[in-house]
Amino acid sequence: EVEKVGKQVKSGFGEIHGIIHRAGVQQDRLLIKKPRVEMEAVLAPKIYGTVRMDKATQDEPLDYIVMFSSTAAAIGSVGQADYAYGNSFLDGFSGTREYWREKGERRGKTISIAWPLWREGGMRVEDEVEKWLEEKLGFKVMETAEGLEAFENVLASEGGRVVVLSGDPSILKERLAIKSAGTAGGTLIKNDPPPISKNTIQEATEKDLVKLSREILKVEEGDIDYEEELGAYGLDSIMMMTMLNRLETMYGETVEPNALVENNTVRKLAAYL
Repeated sequence: EVEKVGKQVKSGFGEIHGIIHRAGVQQDRLLIKKPRVEMEAVLAPKIYGTVRMDKATQDEPLDYIVMFSSTAAAIGSVGQADYAYGNSFLDGFSGTREYWREKGERRGKTISIAWPLWREGGMRVEDEVEKWLEEKLGFKVMETAEGLEAFENVLASEGGRVVVLSGDPSILKERLAIKSAGTAGGTLIKNDPPPISKNTIQEATEKDLVKLSREILKVEEGDIDYEEELGAYGLDSIMMMTMLNRLETMYGETVEPNALVENNTVRKLAAYL
């Protein structure tokens, strides 16, 4: 299909001088619940589409190839492990193609742009996810005008991998620096525990979580098994973001998204909290 499209374009316009590869499929779901067929659908345009596009145009007098990646590849995104992986491939491929270009095997610079969410873009998320991104990372949904301006600036650059973010620069730098330092250093500072028994804290937290789970998952209290995975009750990536926001409001502490994945029952999550 890629070769067919290439021939159609050349028959109508002659040579191909620029390519913008923006194809993508988004099927958000926690990785432990995602069937292989969904992963293949998400990865196909990012990986196989890119490789075949490059092969079909390797002899064209290109000025540039621009590939639309995602910030999910740079910082991760709950429920988008395959999407992050596929976009990471684009980022890596841009470097590989630049190496080929230096050897004279390709023409035209290669640019991979990791975009955030666009207000009027095709990839959308629920309001809870958007709220979490802004409150915890300082990300704002990109407006069309600023996105087009960023695209023009990147296209005029030398190429390579670029991450584009929308928001308050000082907040973005602070939040991303904290996240990076926390991941690399692995340092966790805890206050002294309150002078009450661990069992009492555990039981009270479990009751809080059952009440919260009932509200979010729309199930009865008696239906919730403290040892059952929350995913069995229908917890998805959107509900997870809602739960994260609520937990942080309840306890006044930051709860990382992976905490809900690694502690995926009421009992485990209560112990973690």
